[in-house]
Order: sequence, then structure tokens, then C-alpha cells
Amino acid sequence: GVVTTIAARLQEYAPPGGVVVCAATHRATNGLVDQHALAPATLAGKALPVDVWLIRAARRPRPARHEGPLVGRRRELATAREQLVRAVRERRPRWVSLVGPDGIGRSRLLDELRRSLRRVDGVSVRWCVTHCPPYPEVPFAPVADLVRELAGAFEGDAPAVVRRRLAALVGGVLPPTRAATAVDALAALLAGAGGPAQGAAACRDVLLAVAARQPLVVAVDDLDRADPELGRFLHTLFAAATLRGLPLAVLATHRPHFADLLPGVADRWGRVTLPPLSALDSGRLVRRMLQCAGQPTALAARLVPLVAGVPGYAAGYVAEIGSPSTAAEVGPGQAASAALGQARVAEPALPEAVRRVADARLDRFDGVPRAVLMAGAMLGARFTAAAVDRLFGWTPGRAAGTLCRLAADGLLRHDRHGRYAFVDPAVARVAYQRLPRAVRAEFARRAGRYGSSPVPKVADGVQACPPPSTVPGGSGRRPELAAASSADGGTVPARRGASIRPVDRAAVDRPALALVPAAGLLVERGHPSRSGSPPPLCAA
Repeated sequence: GVVTTIAARLQEYAPPGGVVVCAATHRATNGLVDQHALAPATLAGKALPVDVWLIRAARRPRPARHEGPLVGRRRELATAREQLVRAVRERRPRWVSLVGPDGIGRSRLLDELRRSLRRVDGVSVRWCVTHCPPYPEVPFAPVADLVRELAGAFEGDAPAVVRRRLAALVGGVLPPTRAATAVDALAALLAGAGGPAQGAAACRDVLLAVAARQPLVVAVDDLDRADPELGRFLHTLFAAATLRGLPLAVLATHRPHFADLLPGVADRWGRVTLPPLSALDSGRLVRRMLQCAGQPTALAARLVPLVAGVPGYAAGYVAEIGSPSTAAEVGPGQAASAALGQARVAEPALPEAVRRVADARLDRFDGVPRAVLMAGAMLGARFTAAAVDRLFGWTPGRAAGTLCRLAADGLLRHDRHGRYAFVDPAVARVAYQRLPRAVRAEFARRAGRYGSSPVPKVADGVQACPPPSTVPGGSGRRPELAAASSADGGTVPARRGASIRPVDRAAVDRPALALVPAAGLLVERGHPSRSGSPPPLCAA
């Protein structure tokens, strides 16, 4: 395919043993690896030179800086704060979890708690925060970060400086008979040498000793990414603090599907769930972000439906609007007016950060659930189980159970009329874009056979845009289903004024539905049966 061909041609520009990437991979891996821009490469089949980057080394992602406003989280902030205050006042450890999907603002709320809870009843509260990288190659790396924060050491410090700061930390909380051994174990943990278990045990002893002197909050961001060893470390720490009656709190953030078996009695667990923001709060947040970015606040009306109450999406869309590439397209002095005009006509492209989250949510499902999501994305804003059954040629009622499970997982919502809709417009767009053109055409033909408008033929290599399922005030039907085709199969625009753009073949999920073993479904090739019933999409 195209991706393999481009990769083979890019390989010629990589040094021996090196790795080069294109612009799309560069954006997707930004912050995860060190990249060096090379001279643009001229590739066969490409009219313009292609930007190329050389990968130098892996990099631990840095925690995001949270400088934007906290909007619509007053209740969640008060609930989490109350749990932490109780741990300090009662001198009984508490475990507090901030739970929500990616982009919902878990890290932002943790940061706000750290800023606002510095003292309780005149007593200073110490915070120790660590972040879990997406790929836990080093199980105790977050524990090492806890030690660095406690000691005031940084990555890249000279070993002598690190030992001096570790000695100052340990000497202030542990007895002299244990200090030397603890410093050696902690230094080995930070250097990645020796047995990490000894370093983790020394870190636990130091944390307990600190908590015995002043209230301590140990915060772990993205605990669901961590190696199980980190979970065991935290559970042991929590249990030891409970036995000693120390004012210690563990504050963890994770996604909803992370199953954390918490130690101790249930009345000392606190779970704070972060729901999507309301439309009102989303509008306030987007307008503030647009103001800070120097963009017209009138764009908020266009962006709020796309944000779907997810603050991370809001940040992604606002950053995309204000990016240099966007400004370059509209010309000097016309960025604001052109951006506003574009918002009225066409849907903004999915920002890379938003696409990553939507991809991950869709990739949680394989086989039939993912296939049903893609079929629903094809059908448009609202669809029924019967419509999905007809697209696949299933017996009536087969799709109902899968749709109910997807609704329980938070991917879909359903109304009292039995119609389903995507909760997250970004997931709908990603699911739709992954459909190969052949499957889109077959689905549209089947939908037309059962009463929808016939599918228009669209010129090769282009598709109607934007998908109307996420266009406020639109019909909610895909272009393929919304347009009428001429009797001889001629090309008919999807709707008046619709824009046409090249298909992003790199975004298409080739192994989808019938064309993928992962979905376990096959589109039967050939002509429709003479009987008039559609060829079934059956299990492989």
C-alpha cells in the first residue's frame, strides 16, 4: 500500500541503523523521542519534497504544564480536597482516585489540588508527585522521580551532587544506623543500577519517616500506565502508614477501566469521577482559550460541539486554529476572518492530540464491537440497531446487544426511541475515516436498498467533507447517504456547498470490517444476489 511504499522510499534517507520519520509520525511522536530535522526529501510519486526527521533517542515525556483556567470542576475539586483534609486531620491514611478518560482534566485537577492545598489547620502539607510515562519500560522509574523530588535532585546532575542531596534528605529523617545503607540504595535506584527493589524499599522508608513529621500527599499521575510493581509499592506504603496512623494520602489519577484493588477498609477510599463538562462550561472554557490564543471568540460556537465536554479536546482545537500552518493558509492579515469563515463552512481537521485519544478509545475494541462502531459512524448522527443489522445482513436483533454494551462503556448514548449516537464526535470521525472506500460504498448501497437515499459516486481519491454527524444543525447523515445519485450513476455532489478534499489514506484502517481479520467480518464480493437481498457480511 501507500504507507509501505513511502516508508521504503524514506528508508533511503536513513543512516545505517538509524530511523527517519515523515511529518505525520513526527507529530504523533512529538515529545516522546528526540528528533532532528533533515533536508526535505524528494520521493518518487510526490509532487513536492517531503519533510523528514531523524530519530536520535527516546525521551521520557515531560509532564504537561497546566496554565489554563480550571472551569466547571468546583464540585470535584471540593470533594477531592475534603478527602485529603480528612487524612490530615484524622491522621488516618486515605486513598483518593481521580477517574476519567484521557483529556478530561485529571492531571489539571491534580495540579490545582497541589496549588490550593498547602496548609491544613495551620500545618504545612508536603506534596510528592510523580508521573507515569506511556511505556513503562523501567518499572520503578516513577519511584525514582519521587526520590528526586524529595531530595531536590534532577536528571543530569553529577553523581556527587545526587549523593550529597540524598544524604541531606535521609539524614534528616532516618537514624544514622540506617542512613548510609539507604543512601546507597537510593543512589543505585536513581542511576538505574543494582536491585531496584532495595531502592524502592528505602524510598518507602523515607516517605513514611517524612509523613511522621508532617502531613504528606503522594500523588501518582496516570497510574493505569504504570508497571504492576508501582501498584504494589503504593499498596505497601499505604498499608504501613495505616498501621502507624500517619497523616498520609495517596492521590492517583487513572482511566475508568483501570481496576485498582485498594488495600484497607473501604471507608478510606475515595473515588472522584470527572464527567464531561456541560455545554455552558465548555463554552466558557473555549472562549477563554481563544482569548488567550488571540483568536475570535465567535469560533466557540463552532468548536463547542466538537469538544464534547473534554478540556483536552478544547486545547487541541484552539492550538490547531492558532498554528502557523493554519495562519499561512489564510494569508497575512486575514487569519482571524478566514478562520471564522472556515468555521462556518467546514469542520476543522482533527488535531493530532485529539486523534490520538480517539484512536486509543476505538482501539480498545476488536472484532464485532469495532465493526459496529464503524457502521454507526457511516450511518450518521443517529442510528438504530435495525439499521446496523441491515448493513451487515444480520438477523434482526443481533446488533442490539453489542450496541448496549458500547453504550455501557460510554462510547454511545441512546434515547427512548431506541436510537444511538456517538458520545464523542472525534471517535465517530476516526471510525468513519478508517472505513475503506469499498466498504463505504457497499454500506451506502445497502442503506439505499433499505430506504435511504442512494449513494452518489464520488470522484476517485476524494470524499465529501465534513462528516455531517458532527455538524451542528446538519442533517446528521453521511454524504454517501444524504445525496441522490443520477439514474446512470453519474457524480452528484453530496450537498450544496460541500467541500471536497483528498482522502487521507494513511488514516484509513485497512484491516476494518470485511477487509480485516481483526473484525472477523467479510464483505462478500461480486454482484448482489438475483433475489434482491444483499450479500451477507458473515463471520470469517
